[in-house]
Amino acid sequence: MVSIAELDNALITRIGRRDTAALGLLFDRYGAWIYGITRLMAPSAGKDTLDDLVAEVFRCVWHEAAAYPADGPPRLWLWRQVRACIRAARSRAGLLPAEGDEDEIAVALRGVSPVEREVVWLACVQGLSYQEIAARLDRPVPAVLTQMRNGLHTLTLKR
Repeated sequence: MVSIAELDNALITRIGRRDTAALGLLFDRYGAWIYGITRLMAPSAGKDTLDDLVAEVFRCVWHEAAAYPADGPPRLWLWRQVRACIRAARSRAGLLPAEGDEDEIAVALRGVSPVEREVVWLACVQGLSYQEIAARLDRPVPAVLTQMRNGLHTLTLKR
């Protein structure tokens, strides 16, 4: 039986070969998850802006997939693409995070467990890497990855 990670690796590899059908499948699998992350990182943004950010993330995926290192977790690579695209949008438009956005982000995170909320906050608001979060919180990196995944999943469900 093929694992989800293997399927995602194959999709990203196909995208690297300019397979538009694979990009559509990846969007179907991860579009809502990425929307949840962008909503968290840009709480003041309207739906149109969030939709534009998600589209920008998939443009980044399209351009970066050829350099995808298939030896790591595909979700982690996608998370890095999201962060890079949102940081670029932040610098271009002065969009993220604006003054007062931290309060809105805190409100968005209310439904997330305290342990997961702390990890998501450090990654999305403070821009720390998983390794930096693990060191700061004295937790193993795999635990931080799991807490981040679970927190972002909860946010996606709240959409």
